[in-house]
Amino acid sequence: MRSHLDLLREEYSQLQAKHVDLQRRYDLLAASKRLTSESEEISNKNDDDSASNFVQRLVAVVSQLYEKDLYSDITIHVDGRQLRAHKLIIYSRTNYWGDLHDVDNLDLGDMNYGTADIILRWMYSDTFDTKYGDSIVLDVFSYAILYQLSALKERCENILIGRLDIDNCVKIYQFAEKENLERLRDECAELVAARWNDFTAQHFADMDAALLYKMLKRRSKHVLSSIIKLQREDALFLYFVENDVRLAELTNEPDDDQNLP
Repeated sequence: MRSHLDLLREEYSQLQAKHVDLQRRYDLLAASKRLTSESEEISNKNDDDSASNFVQRLVAVVSQLYEKDLYSDITIHVDGRQLRAHKLIIYSRTNYWGDLHDVDNLDLGDMNYGTADIILRWMYSDTFDTKYGDSIVLDVFSYAILYQLSALKERCENILIGRLDIDNCVKIYQFAEKENLERLRDECAELVAARWNDFTAQHFADMDAALLYKMLKRRSKHVLSSIIKLQREDALFLYFVENDVRLAELTNEPDDDQNLP
């Protein structure tokens, strides 16, 4: 069963990579078409070719500008380092800082250099390695949300959904709940429900009691039995408080196997 799931996960990752590549090609064609339609001689095939070549050349030039001083007009401060960058590239990816017209410096706060490098490289080249570990993807994801990098946010979310398993599901669920990512949260919850018997108390040991209780109420048919299985007295306390008037009834309610809590 596990090997079959691994194969499906690998196939999903490959399809995801193909989708990203097709989306990039589509964007190039769409941009070329817009340039052609806005020109004065839109009926000439040479104009189509010219617009396409221009867009492709522009994308190629932009991808080579990362870490280059050429045409740079802004300095990014991150993790004690200074990086030269280009306002046009940053503005084309996010409106977080406005049009940057009067901005000469950007401070990325407590972001580490490795994360900044991944994000900036994506800004310039639209590349993001799907083999990055969960911690790196989650870190990039959090800053993509903060700085309104919607395309990068979607990329990170798709990568995490494609690699969900019992070993990372709880951690990713907590992240999704914190950032209010409904799709990612629901995918995690669905996995918990589908593979509940594969989870142990240890998987949920670090989850906040209130969040755990909220998740179980949302996805478990037998909340009390689930809490007891996970050996979480703090969540059990929340259950007792909320269901005080029905405790006698609920504690005598069997689960699907006709076992009492």
